[in-house]
Amino acid sequence: MTNLIKNNEFSAIENSMPKHWNQKFPRENLKPFYNSMVSELAISGNGNEYAVGSWTQRVDIEADNYYRFKVIFKVENIEDINLNVFNVLFWLRNGSDEIVKDDEKINNFYQDKEKKETCTYDYISNFHREGELIIGEDLFYVPKGFKKVEIQLGLRFSESGKATWKYVELTKDKRPKSMPVRLTAVKWTTYQSKNKKDNLKELTAILDDAGYHGSDLVLLPEFSNKYTPDLPYKAFAETIEESDTCKIAREKAAQYRMNVCVNIVEKDNDLIFNSSILFNRDGNYVGKYRKTHPYWLEETVQGISPGDDYPVFDLDFGKVGMVTCYDCFFPETTRILALKGAEIILYANDGFERLLMPARAIDNRVYFVVSTVGRGDHVRWNMPAMIVDTSGNILCENGRNGIITTEVDLSYRTANLRILREINFGTMCTFPGGRRALRHAKSQLLYEEIEKEVKTWEDRPENFFRGK
Repeated sequence: MTNLIKNNEFSAIENSMPKHWNQKFPRENLKPFYNSMVSELAISGNGNEYAVGSWTQRVDIEADNYYRFKVIFKVENIEDINLNVFNVLFWLRNGSDEIVKDDEKINNFYQDKEKKETCTYDYISNFHREGELIIGEDLFYVPKGFKKVEIQLGLRFSESGKATWKYVELTKDKRPKSMPVRLTAVKWTTYQSKNKKDNLKELTAILDDAGYHGSDLVLLPEFSNKYTPDLPYKAFAETIEESDTCKIAREKAAQYRMNVCVNIVEKDNDLIFNSSILFNRDGNYVGKYRKTHPYWLEETVQGISPGDDYPVFDLDFGKVGMVTCYDCFFPETTRILALKGAEIILYANDGFERLLMPARAIDNRVYFVVSTVGRGDHVRWNMPAMIVDTSGNILCENGRNGIITTEVDLSYRTANLRILREINFGTMCTFPGGRRALRHAKSQLLYEEIEKEVKTWEDRPENFFRGK
C-alpha cells in the first residue's frame, strides 16, 4: 500500500517550515514549541499547562473506504499518553488546502470554515511500546462525502513535556472481514412456573429455541432459578457446580455451540449473591459477575450480599461485560466495563427503566442485550426484552415471553455506527468508552472528586427541607 505521508521530507524546509506540514494552535499564548529535524517532527510544552497545538498536513482520500493510520513516536516528561498526545484524522468535506496563519483571524476562519464542512474526526487509541518508541495504529472508515483528511499530530496540557514523531503512515486498506454475531435476549417470567421441575423445562425450551435460531450469545433474565414468589431467595440458593439451572445452561451451550449467560441466586458458604454466570460454546465455565448494587429489599430483607468486581470476559468474537438490574441506575458500572474494553454488555434484570438503555449504550458506545422477567403483576416494571446498538437504537424488542434475536457486526465498531452525530467541530461521542485517547478533561480530578463525594456525608450543601 502507498503511504500518503512523505516521512523523508520532515526536515525539507520551506519558509522555515517542514515541507507539507503546518503548525496549528488556537491562540498565541497556548502555542507550544515546534521543532523539526531529519525525519522527526517534535512539539514541546511552553510552560503553560493549557498549551495545545499540532503539526498538520492535508492529503486527498477516497470516501467510503478504509485507511490505516500508524504513528511511531517517543515522549519525554509525559505522564498520560491518552491525554497529552493526540494523533487525529480530521475528515474534511470540501477539502480546501487554504491555511490561515494570522492569529487574529484564525478563530473566525475555523468557526466559519469548519461549520460549512461539518467535520468529523477519528483518532488512534491502540498503542504499544517497543523500547523508548510508542507505536500507535488503527483502521478507520472515511465517511461518505469527505474528500480530504487533515492529519494532526499534537501535544496538549503539558508544561514541559515533549512528543517527537519518527514515522507517520496513512495507507488505503481493505474493508475488514465481517464478524457477524447473533445476539439473543429473553423475556421470561420465571416464577410463574411454580415448581422447579417446570421451571427447568421452560429453561430448556428457551435455550432450544435460541439454539434453533443460531444464537452466538444468549442472555437469560435475573434469577432464572427462581420458580415461585412464595419462597425467600435463600430457598433457591445453590452453588454453580450443583445448580441444575447452570447444568442445563452448560449442556445447551455445548449442544448448540453458543455462549450462554444465566443469572441465579448463588450460594457461597453462608452467603448468597445475585450472580450472572457465563458459559462458552463448549459448555465450559468462563466466569461470573456478582451484582454490586442489590436493590434495597433484596439486601435488607432477602439477605443478598453485594459483589465488588467488574470483570470483562473474552469470548471467541469479542469482549463481554455484565451488569444486573439496579446496577444500571449507576452509570459508573457500565462506564468501567467499557473502559475495560467490553463491546457487549449483558443486562439481566427483574424490571428496568427503558429510557436508560439507549443512554447507557450511547454513553459508552457498546451494544446492550437486555433480558427481563417482565413481571406481569407490576405495570411499571412489565418491560420488554431488547437489544440496543451503539448509537442507542433499539434493534428489536419483545413484550411477550420468549426470545428475540438479531445480528450485529463487531468487525469494526466505529464504522458500524449508524449515525455520525456531526456538530460544528467534530462528532458527538462516536467512540466506545474503551477508547480512552483524546480525553478532554485535562486531569484525573473528575474521578478523584467522584471518589471523594460518594463518601461524603457530613455538612453536605443540599437542603431537602426548604419548607417551614
